[in-house]
Amino acid sequence: MTCQCPFCSRLTEPTDLPRSGSAAVIADAYPRSRGHLLVVPLEHTADYFEIPADVKAEMWTLVDSARSYLQGEFQPDGWTVRINIGDVAGQTVGHAHIHVVPRYEP
Repeated sequence: MTCQCPFCSRLTEPTDLPRSGSAAVIADAYPRSRGHLLVVPLEHTADYFEIPADVKAEMWTLVDSARSYLQGEFQPDGWTVRINIGDVAGQTVGHAHIHVVPRYEP
């Protein structure tokens, strides 16, 4: 069966965004601000707490890489980094992910 997840389908697309052996950075399809990125595990896992520790470590390394990328591209004034886990917490896609949201002065 093919995964119908909107993140899984994008993980095979060519990109210049950072990637590791177990995780990748993708652009948010509905960005909160210019440059909003997501760090996602390559293996489809809905719950962040079910991701193996080594993959979580790679994801957090990619958070730093995403920040560096965005700093060079957009020079934001601040950052929001967050994880929503479960529907009640606002997780809208059933594939674990970390938001890296650049923030700008009004």
